Parts: sequence; C-alpha cells; structure tokens
Amino acid sequence: MSIFLTLIGFFGFLFGIGFLVYSFFSKKKRSKKKISIGILATFVIMVIGIALAPPVTEQAETSITKSTTSSTVLDTSSESREKDKAEKALKKEQKAREETEKKLQEEQKTREEAEKKLQEINQKTSTAETLLVQAETNPTRDNYNSALSAIQSIPGGNPNLSARLANVDSTIKATEAAQIAEQQRQQEIAQEQARQVAAQAEQQRQAQEQANQAAQQQNTQQTILVTRTGAKYHVRKCGNGTYTPATLEEAQSRGLTPCEKCFN
Repeated sequence: MSIFLTLIGFFGFLFGIGFLVYSFFSKKKRSKKKISIGILATFVIMVIGIALAPPVTEQAETSITKSTTSSTVLDTSSESREKDKAEKALKKEQKAREETEKKLQEEQKTREEAEKKLQEINQKTSTAETLLVQAETNPTRDNYNSALSAIQSIPGGNPNLSARLANVDSTIKATEAAQIAEQQRQQEIAQEQARQVAAQAEQQRQAQEQANQAAQQQNTQQTILVTRTGAKYHVRKCGNGTYTPATLEEAQSRGLTPCEKCFN
C-alpha cells in the first residue's frame, strides 16, 4: 500500500510540475492556483506513502532472517538426510554382520552335529561288530538277537554287518532245523519204544490171564474129599466120617469152605 501511494504521489507530483511549467508558455489562461494545489496534494500523497513504507533496515533484517532461516532449514534438512543415510548404512552393515555371524554359528553347529553323529556311528558300529563276532563264533539265537539290536541302532544302518548277520541267521536256522529233525526222530523212537512196551505188556497180560484161567479151570476140576453132612472140603481124611470124592467146583457150588487143617 505504501509503495502504491508513493508511486501515485510521485507521478502526480511530476505531472503537476510539468503542467505548471507548460501553463507559463501556453497561450491559454490556466489557473496556476489549482495546479499548485494539485502539486501539493500529490506531494502530500507521496510523503504519506514514504512514511508508511517500512524502514530499509527492517526489510533487510527480515530478508536476512528469512535467508538465514531458509539456509538453516536447508542445512538442517541436508544434515538430517546425511544422518539418515549414515544410520541406514550402519544398520545395513550391522544386519549383514549379524547374518554372517548367524550363518557361521549355523555352520559350526552343523559341523559339531556331524562330528557327534560320526562318533555315535563309530561307537555303535564297534559295539555291533563285537557282538556280531560273538554270534559268528557261537551262533545261538540269543547272540543273534543281541547283534541284530546293535546293528539296527546304527544310524543309517551298516550293509556289511547286516550281510554277515544274515549268514549267522542261516546257520542258526539250519542248526535249529537239524535239532527239530533230531527231536522228531527221538520222539518217534520213544513212541515206538512205548508202543512196543505197551504191546509186550498187553501180551504178558493176556498170557497171565490165560494162565490164570487155565489154573482156575484146573483147580475147579481138582478132586477133593467131602462128607455128607460136613461144611468143609478136604484133601485128605482128617476126621471121623465117610469121605466121598468130589470136584472142587462141586464143593464150591455147595458152599463148602476149605478145611483149615488140610490147606494150611
């Protein structure tokens, strides 16, 4: 606003001076008083515009302040960007170090696990081989089972030891088959012997039964002595009375009992 008033007043003042000078040479009559009043009015307007204008120092300070502030903002922004860039680079480097360290730790862990597993395999292989040699030397089912468990506990197995153990198994099966065959043979022999003993016993029983029957038949046909009223039968005369001969079967059928004197 101050600049506008100053320019209006300045140009109006110049126009008034020029018009005043022109009025002196013009043939027409001009009111110099009005021209002078116009010049004075434009001058006053110019003075007011100049008075309203801010001091040059204040403008300079404002300009300097703005420039300084702008420069400071630019410097701060640039510094902030550099700082962010440095922090990002540092974080990236730190992350790379952490990843490298983690990778090294994983590789170390993998190596340690591999070494531990190898030691376990070697130890279990040694134990299995010892038990296998024992099974090969003395091929029994218990020794075979011990060697089998040891071989199966080896991580990944061991084809060589498994093949040797298969030979032991074949030997044991052949031995067991021979033992079973021998047991069957012995069982058949025992059964045959038992059959022969039973047959012999049956023959003896039948012979004894036949002998007993023959003896019994012979005894019933034996001649003894009886009396008409006596209750005993005798093999000889052992008292008074009339003795008559009879068979043992007849005496027993009459209910007679043997004489104690004759049969003792």
